[in-house]
Order: sequence, then C-alpha cells, then structure tokens
Amino acid sequence: MTKNLLKTLPQVEKALQWPEISALCQRCSRSEITRVLRTALDEIRSALLSESLDPERAELIASREGIVARLRKLLAARLRSSYRRVINGTGVLLHTGLGRSVLSSAAVDAFRANHTGYSIVEVDGHSGERNQREGALREVLCELTGAESATVVNNNAAATLLILGTFARGKEVIVSRGQLVEIGGSFRVPDIMEESGARLVEVGTTNRTYAKDFEAAITPQTGMLLEVHTSNYAIRGFAHHTPLEDLVELGSDRGLPVASDLGSGCFLDMMKFGFEHEPLVRDKVLAGPEAVCFSGDKLLGGPQAGIIVGKKTAIEKVRAHPLFRALRIDKVSLTLLEATLQLYRNPEQVQENIPILRMLSNTAESLKEKADTFAAEFKGKSGRLKLEVIETSAQTGSGSLPDQAIPSWGIAMEHSELNPRKLSEALRSANPPVFTRVHGERVLVDFRTLLDGDEENLARILKRLV
Repeated sequence: MTKNLLKTLPQVEKALQWPEISALCQRCSRSEITRVLRTALDEIRSALLSESLDPERAELIASREGIVARLRKLLAARLRSSYRRVINGTGVLLHTGLGRSVLSSAAVDAFRANHTGYSIVEVDGHSGERNQREGALREVLCELTGAESATVVNNNAAATLLILGTFARGKEVIVSRGQLVEIGGSFRVPDIMEESGARLVEVGTTNRTYAKDFEAAITPQTGMLLEVHTSNYAIRGFAHHTPLEDLVELGSDRGLPVASDLGSGCFLDMMKFGFEHEPLVRDKVLAGPEAVCFSGDKLLGGPQAGIIVGKKTAIEKVRAHPLFRALRIDKVSLTLLEATLQLYRNPEQVQENIPILRMLSNTAESLKEKADTFAAEFKGKSGRLKLEVIETSAQTGSGSLPDQAIPSWGIAMEHSELNPRKLSEALRSANPPVFTRVHGERVLVDFRTLLDGDEENLARILKRLV
C-alpha cells in the first residue's frame, strides 16, 4: 500500500498547477511556493516510509487535500514570527526565555506613534545640530535617581564592562568575595572584568567583608572599588556587607573611584509589595559613587538596556570609551525606555501602568478568585482533561528578588491520554503557545503571570484538548 501511495504523489511542477496551490502565489512568490512544496512532499514521503501510519491516515496525508494542507501549514510556519506573543503560565514574572519584562501599553503606543516613519534620534530638534542620542533620557533619569548625569547602553553587562574599562583598564579592581556573581547565560563578573582589561582582587570572605578588607588591599596598582549587588542569590545568617557609603568614604580618602553594579535596578520600595528590602537606585546614587549601573528590562519594567547614572565627569568619561559606540542603544529601545521612565513621574499610578509592578502587587486572593472562575467554566464537561484549582508559588526571576517566593494560585491539569510532557508540548504548540511548568504528574498554569486576554485564549485552547 505504501508503494502505491508513493507512486500517487505528484511532481512539483504538476502540483504547482493545481488551482488551490497557484492561488497561494498571490501572497507568496512562486519560488517560495516551489521550495516549500518540495519540503512538504519530502515530509509526506518520509511519513509514508516510516511504517508507523495506519492506512486511513496514510491515505489522508498522501491525498491532494493532504498535500495542500501540509503546504499551507509549512507556509504559515515560515510567515509566522519566531518572536510571537505567548501565554506565560510558568509563574516566573521576569522569564528570560519569554522576554523578561512585559512592556507597558504606554511604551508600545510610543513605538507605534513614532516609528512608522523617520524620527528624532541623534539630532537637536531646535538647532538641527547633531547631539547625543540618549541625551533626551538624561533629564528624566537624573530627575528619578538624583544623579548629576546619565547614559544608556544595550544591557547591564555592557554598562559594567564600560565602567571597568573606563576607570580600571590595566589596573586592579577590589571586590568582595561574596559578590562575584554569575548572571544569566554564564556571564560572570570575573570574566567581564578580564575582558575590560582590569584585574580582579578579591577581599573578605564569602559571607563577611568589611571596609578594612578593602583598605588593606589597596596598592599603587588599584584603579577602582566595586560593589556588586547579589541580585540573583542571597547570603543569610552570619553575614556582613560593606555599605556603599563606607566604600565611597574610603575611595575619597585614597583618591579612587567607586562604582555600584545594581543588576536589577529598582525605583520603588519593594517592601510595599511584601518583599524584603531591595536597594533603590536613588539611595545608591545618594551614597556618592562615581557610577551606578542597572538593567532596564527587569524590575524597572522597560526594554533591554544598561543604564549608567552618577557624577557628570564620570559619565563623560564612560561615553568617551572606544567601545561606547559599539554598545550603544538603538532608536526602538530609546523610545520604549523613555516611555517607561515617563510613567515613574506619576508614582500614584505607576504600579498599575507597569506590568511587572502590577503582577507583583496582585493579591493571592484575587488570583484564586480568577482561577475559581476559570475552572468553573469546565465543571462537568472536562472530558479527558481534569482541572483543579491549587495554591502555587511564583517567583520574580531573572536575578531579581532572589529566594523570595510569591504566594499565588493557578490550575493543575491531567490528561487521560497525554502524559505531562506530551501535554506541555501540546500546549506549547497551540496558538498562541502556552508555557507551563510540570509538577509531579500534573501540568500547572500559574495565574500570576497571566495577562489581559490570556484567560480567554487559554480556555479556548483547553476546550480543544477536551
């Protein structure tokens, strides 16, 4: 039977003459249709030769309708963006794999309004003279942080690299041993320091470091004192962290610049959301270091960016570094970041306007109510899919607010014909894709990371599985 079906498969040129295929050339070129059609026929041949198809299924995929359906599916996959929107049911708010911070409506509107044509990026609108592309952000960043000046590059690793290269290339940088963090993607502070041309000097112990440890390590080769916020892990118990104010005082006495790498920058007091204290950018700036750097796409809630604020002379030196141009931010990120920062000028409403802050502030009770309402829609008609409302534990993610679980609620699912791995795969293959987490024999969807419209789409997808 397989041999007979293989013989019925048409030649590419003949299939291209079918009306249902030639009609596709109105939105795709003939060369594109030809290329994808060859792939479709190759896949069908492979499926027929696998000997794992039942006769009815084999006849279906080898039929004219099956060939056209496979072609349409492959074309749709090629045209669909690889960076499409998904439903995040993982309970990880700043999920690196899913784009970290969800952009605010204001940021998306700003992009749509300003980037369908030419836009001001690196020119003064009044004089017509060329200027610094991130200059427009400087005013709002200085206002929000209390810094003398500011600049922006493409991410915080780049910001750290520039600061080290500017102030300590060929010199030693003193850092507490307990702050030699590794950030996502296996980027480590010692590695970044080596690439900058600076030499690492570790002081203190993993859990306790004092100002006297920094002072004892200073030599004529010392170029900088560096504080690194342990944003992706926590040291508890018998521990001591040298305050930035003490490092600044020591640096002033010995004529050394001081910098603070905050990792995930924060403008609002996280304690109001029930979290432990997270250092604020403004507090770090007021301590008086030459520079403070942090991310734009974590707790700040904006696009990927590395923000550097601090003393005017220090920022000017950073901008003069040969690598600054290579690491500069693009026009889209500039626009998105400006719109995000503008929201912080209205502290009474920023919590509702920045998605990450809104998700952090949602109460567990409100999430349980949503989960109960969602599950009630399937009561008595769940079929092969069993749903249960359960209490869960979310997390911020991306090295922000480490070791701090967030009480949450969601649904746990079991499918009578699909094991948890297969059910997760089926959900990721849906439109839109649904990302979940597996716990034991069940697949979980955490409601803390669901956005407006997600519940309706999720219900539609689950009903198909039922």
